Amino acid sequence: MELRGFMRSPRPDTDLEQHFDKLPSDTLKRHPRMDLNKGDMLQLLSYLEGELQARDVVIAALRMEKTKHLLYHAKCGHFGQADALYALQRDSDLQKDNGFGESAVKSMYDDQLIQLENLITTQHTAQHRMREQLAALEKCYHKGC
Repeated sequence: MELRGFMRSPRPDTDLEQHFDKLPSDTLKRHPRMDLNKGDMLQLLSYLEGELQARDVVIAALRMEKTKHLLYHAKCGHFGQADALYALQRDSDLQKDNGFGESAVKSMYDDQLIQLENLITTQHTAQHRMREQLAALEKCYHKGC
């Protein structure tokens, strides 16, 4: 049986069925022995290797897509909020964690509040500097005109 003709046929079942119909016994039909030469075996091996490489590429692409999706949701702060199963798992994990209590939540919020206050003061100083620079530029402009 020639592998090239078999692989190119529009309907591969027909060639295989014809090959099996020519076999003399039922045992051979269940466990066919295909006589392939070295070239056909190498070609079949290259097809299988190509299929494996394509599968690996698809797996890597799906993993990358899932990672992008998770990173996007983590960046936006929407990580798992809509997923009920994730919420149940999160709540059960919080119940198991004995070190997590009201004091931990309070310290976390206090830290966030301190960081927010630092950001506000930094923005106020930057705004003050920008106003000074704008006033200096307006003064130079009026002197020049």
